[in-house]
Amino acid sequence: MVIFIIRNFNDLDHMVPVIYKYASVHDEPIAVFSQSYTLELESDFRIQFLKQKFSKITVDYLYHAYKPTILHKLSGSLIHHDDFRKYTKETLKNIFQQKQFSEIPRAVLVFLARQLVIRGFKKVYSRHWVRSLFHYFETSLVVMDHGWSLWLHSELREEAAHLGIPVMETPHGLQVIMDLGYREAHESYAAATQHRIVPFQTIADYFFSRDYPTALIHVLGSPRFCAEWGKVYDQLIPKETIASKGGKRRLKVVYMDSSWLHTEAVQATFARLAELDWIDLKIKPRTRELFTNLDVKDGTFEYVPNTHSNNLIQWADVVIATLSSIVIEVFLQKTMLLFPRYFTDLEMIFESYDACAKAHSCEELEQFLRQKYEQPDFEPYPQENVDRMLSDIIYNGDTQRDVLGEHVQLMDELQGRV
Repeated sequence: MVIFIIRNFNDLDHMVPVIYKYASVHDEPIAVFSQSYTLELESDFRIQFLKQKFSKITVDYLYHAYKPTILHKLSGSLIHHDDFRKYTKETLKNIFQQKQFSEIPRAVLVFLARQLVIRGFKKVYSRHWVRSLFHYFETSLVVMDHGWSLWLHSELREEAAHLGIPVMETPHGLQVIMDLGYREAHESYAAATQHRIVPFQTIADYFFSRDYPTALIHVLGSPRFCAEWGKVYDQLIPKETIASKGGKRRLKVVYMDSSWLHTEAVQATFARLAELDWIDLKIKPRTRELFTNLDVKDGTFEYVPNTHSNNLIQWADVVIATLSSIVIEVFLQKTMLLFPRYFTDLEMIFESYDACAKAHSCEELEQFLRQKYEQPDFEPYPQENVDRMLSDIIYNGDTQRDVLGEHVQLMDELQGRV
C-alpha cells in the first residue's frame, strides 16, 4: 500500500493533486495520514473530494490509524476527538497571538515545544511504533513532503529507509524565494536516500550544490499549479461572496501575510494604508503559523482568515504579497502583484523576471496603489514576463509536459511496477 503523509494545512494543496492522479490510475487501497492532529480532516474540502471520488482511500490521523496497545488506543482516540483538536488549536492560537509571545524568537518557541511536549509524545509514538505501522499496512511506498516537523517526520523517513521502503518527498510549496538556503545551515545531503521531487531546475541545482545524489533528484513540475489540476481545483473551491465597503468606489486590496518579514516595516505600512479612505483592504493571515505580523485585536484591519485565497485574489484589484507561493495564483489569475521589497532582504524569483510592481518604500507602495486606483487599466509589468516565469517554474520550461502523470510514473518505478 502507498502511504501519503500530510504534515500541515498548506501541504494538502501540493499533495492532493498527486493523490488524485495516482488514485485515478490505480484502483487500489491508498492511505492518507495526517501528522497534524489540529488539521480538520472531516471538514476539509480537498479531503472530502478524495473520499467521495475514490472509495479505496483511507484518511485518518496518523496516531489514530494504528493503535497496537491500550495506551495507543487511548491517546489515538483522544487525538481523534473533535473537541480535543478544537480546544488545542484555539488555545495555541490564543497563546501565540499575545504580543509577548509573538516577540519571542521562533527558535525559543520550538525549543520549549520540544522539551514540554515532544519528548513525551515520542515515548508513545516511538521508532518501534513507526516500524510496526509500516509492517501493518504492508507499505510499498511512502510519499511525504520534504519539510521539517517536530513530530515524526524524521522517524518516518528514516525507518522507511531502514526497512527498504522507498520514500518520495514532494515540495510543500512552490519555491518563490531565490535564496534557497535561507532557513538552513550549509549542510551536505550526500547521505540522503529519499527521492526528492522539485518543480524546476534551479531548485535541483541547489540540492546538487549540497551534494544531493543526482539519481535521487527528479524535476517534475508543480502539481498544485499545473493546468490539469487547476481545472479540477477551480471546481472544488467553495464559492464565497466577499463584501466590499459601501459608498464610493475603492481600490480592492488584499495583503497575504508571510513569515520571515521585517515586522516593523509591515506594521508601519499598514498603519499608513489604514488612513487611506479610497482603499478597501483585507488581510489574509498566514495559515502555517499561529501568529501574524499585524495586531489581530486592534480592529484596524479586516481579517479574513477563513476566506479562500483564490476567492480573495479573484475579488482584488491588487494583491500585496512577498514570500508565499500563493503569488503564483495571483499570476495565474492575472491580478496585479505589488511586492514590498523593503519587507524582506530575501530575493524573489518574480523579481528576476521583472514580473511584479516592486515598491522600495511605503511611499512608493502608496504611489503604485494610487496609480491603480486612478487608472484601473494600469499594468506595471509585461504579461509576457509572467508567462515565461510560469512556464519555467510550473513546467520547468515545457508547458506540454504531463506533470501529474510523471509523478505517478515515478511512483510506479519506485514500487517496481515499470
